[in-house]
Amino acid sequence: MDKFTRLLNLVGLLQQSPTALTFAEIRERLRGEAYPQRDPESARRAFERDKADLLDMGVPLTVIPEQLDGSTTTYTIERRSRAVRDPGFSTEELGALHFAAAAMSLRGRDDATLTDARDGLRKLGGLGGESPERGVGELRLDENLTTAFTAIVEGGAIGFTHSDRTRMLRPHQIVARHGHWYLHGFDLNARAERTFRLDRIEGAVLPLPEEVLEEAGAGDPGRVASLRFRPWEFGTGEPLDAEVRLDAPAAAVALATDPGLEVLEESGDHVVLGLAVRNRAALWQWLLTFLDRAELLAPPELVEQFCAHLESMSSPEVTP
Repeated sequence: MDKFTRLLNLVGLLQQSPTALTFAEIRERLRGEAYPQRDPESARRAFERDKADLLDMGVPLTVIPEQLDGSTTTYTIERRSRAVRDPGFSTEELGALHFAAAAMSLRGRDDATLTDARDGLRKLGGLGGESPERGVGELRLDENLTTAFTAIVEGGAIGFTHSDRTRMLRPHQIVARHGHWYLHGFDLNARAERTFRLDRIEGAVLPLPEEVLEEAGAGDPGRVASLRFRPWEFGTGEPLDAEVRLDAPAAAVALATDPGLEVLEESGDHVVLGLAVRNRAALWQWLLTFLDRAELLAPPELVEQFCAHLESMSSPEVTP
């Protein structure tokens, strides 16, 4: 058995055991695979090394000497020592964490991300009443997205096949819209800006060597790389045209994060933005990040629904 597996088994055993265990009991319950019975001295040395490693890693392993003569020592990982400590979040802070967890499920090869976030919030007391079973938006993370984002960060180029044509792109921006990732950049073949939907790329996205970038030309070096998404646009159906007023500091943050937002009105102390809203829950989350610096102006039906949402947040929950 390799050391990593042995450490995992030891931690699992000590966490699950209702009582502290002696070294002999540990060897027996791990069936001799971790600390073989045939060589007690080597087994003991291996256990002592494992114990020291766990303590160095911060695992709260407790050593309990036998109270009478000290001849028998037991070991445990007490439940209270590994429990999540209350960080002291206020109701409003827990509500914000709840919305953040529900707003987006960024997924890799499995569906565990949102579940893990909800489990963590439940332990903190941040889930009360009814909670949506699904997030307001769902985007997958895969190797192609990782490769494209790495190229953006490093200023490199990528190659891929799209619509049966080989493309060489210096990517500048990844945008999430309507539940899909879009890749925007400078097409080194066409010598022009192009946008590609990531899930329509055929096969793998590959990083191109630096010499390819030099031969083809850098292309629009003044562009600022970014990754952004507008979760309120996710969904189907016709969007609602919403108007949101932000004070000057909040508007500066919003426009710095997403310079492409539509500005309907601008003055010295505020900015009015136009948003195409398909997902109202996602819009609520975005507005709440600005607290009282944001005001939903139109349309009336959306304003009414947002007010009802705020009232539901402030209403005390009744626990049966």
